[in-house]
Amino acid sequence: MSTTADATDRSAVEQLAENVADLQETVEQQAKRIEQQAETIERLETEVKIQSSNIGGAHNRISELDDEVSQLEPDSGHETPGVDGDKTGSQDSQTPLERICGLPEHIADRELTVNQERARFVARDVRDYAEKVPAGLVIDSRAIKRVLTASEGKRPHTQTVARVMNFLDDLGKKDVEQKKRRGKKLIVIDPEAATKYTAHHDRCDGESGPTYAEGVISSG
Repeated sequence: MSTTADATDRSAVEQLAENVADLQETVEQQAKRIEQQAETIERLETEVKIQSSNIGGAHNRISELDDEVSQLEPDSGHETPGVDGDKTGSQDSQTPLERICGLPEHIADRELTVNQERARFVARDVRDYAEKVPAGLVIDSRAIKRVLTASEGKRPHTQTVARVMNFLDDLGKKDVEQKKRRGKKLIVIDPEAATKYTAHHDRCDGESGPTYAEGVISSG
């Protein structure tokens, strides 16, 4: 009887030990799977970071290429094709800048280069961010960069800002003058002209105002 009981106890202990061993093996397998999953997650996170970095680099390169293309736009003494380089012109006629400020958006998109559109954008709301001085409304290159950054969601290249300022100067004719003071480039705009740019903007927003034919940036 005692021998039988001892045998039964040994069998139960052995079974329990076997169950514990099986349980330990299961725990080890699960721990190994968890470790493998953690490694996979870490690898995927690394790949995501690399892809995000690549995408950011691609966006920067696209911006650089856009600026390079803008620099390749026809440039003859900062003159715009179809615009007379003489800044005097007729005192009674509209300047090219005033005309393009009055363009409906679909015509502006079709007729203007990228940097001409940027110049138009700056001029149409120039009273909102230019400084009023005795000489007129003044906006410097740093302010123009801020305006374009807010508009496009990215900081423009320095050369882009310079070309926008050149277009403002060229297209504005007698009403706009580019100056350099203490090493900083400035655009000075006649207040009355700025009012006309804004008035054209308001009319376009209200879907009224004049309609322009082809050759909208011609000096007439």
